Amino acid sequence: MLDKGASREAACSSGWLHYLQFVRGAALDNRHAYPENWEELRQLRAGRFFSQTMFVSPFGSTSLQALLSNRRTKQNKLKRPIRNGGRHSRRIPKGTTQTDKRATIAMYHQQMKLSIDKGRMMDALNHASSFLGELRTSNLAPKEYYQLYITVTDQLRHLVVYLTEEFDRGKKMADLYEVVQHAGNIIPRLYLLITVGYVYMKTTPICRKEILKDLVEMCSGVQHPLRGLFLRNYLLQMCREVLPATNDNPSEGVLQDSLDFILINFAEMNKLWVRIQHQGHSREKDRKEKDRQDLRLLVGTNLVRLSQLEGVDVDCYKDTVLPSVLEQIVSSRDAIAQEYLMECLIQVFPDEFHLATLKPFFNSCALLMERVNVKNIVTALIEKLSASKLDEPKPSELYDEFTKQIDHIIETREDIPAEGVIAMKGALIKFALKRMPDEEDAIDKALNSGLELLKDKEASQALHKELVSILMLQIGNTRRDMLIKFMSDSNIKED
Repeated sequence: MLDKGASREAACSSGWLHYLQFVRGAALDNRHAYPENWEELRQLRAGRFFSQTMFVSPFGSTSLQALLSNRRTKQNKLKRPIRNGGRHSRRIPKGTTQTDKRATIAMYHQQMKLSIDKGRMMDALNHASSFLGELRTSNLAPKEYYQLYITVTDQLRHLVVYLTEEFDRGKKMADLYEVVQHAGNIIPRLYLLITVGYVYMKTTPICRKEILKDLVEMCSGVQHPLRGLFLRNYLLQMCREVLPATNDNPSEGVLQDSLDFILINFAEMNKLWVRIQHQGHSREKDRKEKDRQDLRLLVGTNLVRLSQLEGVDVDCYKDTVLPSVLEQIVSSRDAIAQEYLMECLIQVFPDEFHLATLKPFFNSCALLMERVNVKNIVTALIEKLSASKLDEPKPSELYDEFTKQIDHIIETREDIPAEGVIAMKGALIKFALKRMPDEEDAIDKALNSGLELLKDKEASQALHKELVSILMLQIGNTRRDMLIKFMSDSNIKED
């Protein structure tokens, strides 16, 4: 009969993987024969008898309590000795500069490859955990951290290939997926979890829904903006190939699973991105805004992935994707995020999607923060649709819809400057010249309404620039003379 002492001895002497096999194998096989021990073994696995007991995990000798609480003592400032066939390699201190970190990563990567060549999976995971620990730094600018991130994730490709080969040899990814969750620090732990999870989903498609949900929720454990953004970008990058794109095979996941995964990841990444603006001293505002501009592509990649899903059609975009994305954009209450993400929406999704959702899109434009340059968003959408080759809507109907929505934005947002008003009206004029060249009334309507709105606006150099851009269009001599006279009478001139 298995008793508590035997269970503990087996777990301590054989390592975590053997312990899992011990509990899953011997205990499961004997739970009917020895029902009095099954509850004890379940508690043992949960760590209730292990609070201070030392055992050997794939990531170094420590107590289960220390692993679960993720605590480190002062003696652990250096990397734990790496187990390699019973011999300890020399200790390598953490790098402080980018060059130091790259050297450390290269050394641990070489040791990981040697372990892979020798078939020592636990040692390989240990070395991978060591070089992934270099991503814990907070001392690098976004561009420097990105270079470090690329270096590290490139090394993980070797691990992916090795794990795939191990699965072909009969290795169970489910056990390994559980083992890597006990890495000492959360950054290496989650990168390894994503790596193993990717192989798990690729080799066992039936588990995709659960693993996708598990990974996107586990990544919430990293709330540092820079580290969290790159971690979630790695998650999105690795899961791209295994996301269910259609509903053709429900047993392997459906489209809604992919939508939920990307939309949750997008919302969390946007929050991390916005948080950068509110950290540190207010005098660092310019630097933080520059950092955010450098990182914006990480957030926008989520929208790109949504647009690449085969099953996302016009109805799915209108009913599911766009409402969720617009809600996140508006609720962020951040001008930089709102302007970039609205423009990103315009660029990554097809024209027919925008034609079907003009009203909700423009309604959201009216709700954006005052600092958002709405004219850039509106003119970008009009210019894209004016170049569209779709014949579904009549140009005159589209022009009327644009006019209606622009007037609503101008009426709702009293903070729009004069140059913003005339820029949006100028976009209407360009649309009419390109798609409705024979309808003179459309040009007159846009120009006259724009000039009427300028009467109560303050003149500026930016306004002069926008009016000159309209003068350069093929609007005819009569309209050009009228516009020049208006500029003269209103004293609108270049400073």
